Amino acid sequence: MGIHNVFHASLLLPYKEMPAHSPNFTHPPPDLIKDEEEYKVESIVNHRYHGRGRQLQYLIKWSGYPSSDNTWEPAEDVHAEDLVKSYHKRHPLQTVKKRTSEGTRELIRALQTPSFVLSPADK
Repeated sequence: MGIHNVFHASLLLPYKEMPAHSPNFTHPPPDLIKDEEEYKVESIVNHRYHGRGRQLQYLIKWSGYPSSDNTWEPAEDVHAEDLVKSYHKRHPLQTVKKRTSEGTRELIRALQTPSFVLSPADK
């Protein structure tokens, strides 16, 4: 079969968005905080301990992005403390193995202590 990767321009039609196809997603630009790009977190979907060091990671749903763009991010890189606290209120952390990094262990201890209080908006 001799199929060519060239076609005639008369076969092209103008693009028209249709309701039968899902809407086109326009990705919002990141905020610049201290000269670094920062994206807004919509929600935390899941968590896991990953890698040899059993590092705590969160599956993040980014604001303004489709679910297919969700990413696993290390706990230290998630700057949404209110969302983390409300997520762990619904999904408490399990005990962590010895090999977990010290920073992650401190974060887990802080989240598991009854001293942190959620604001009425978080409940």
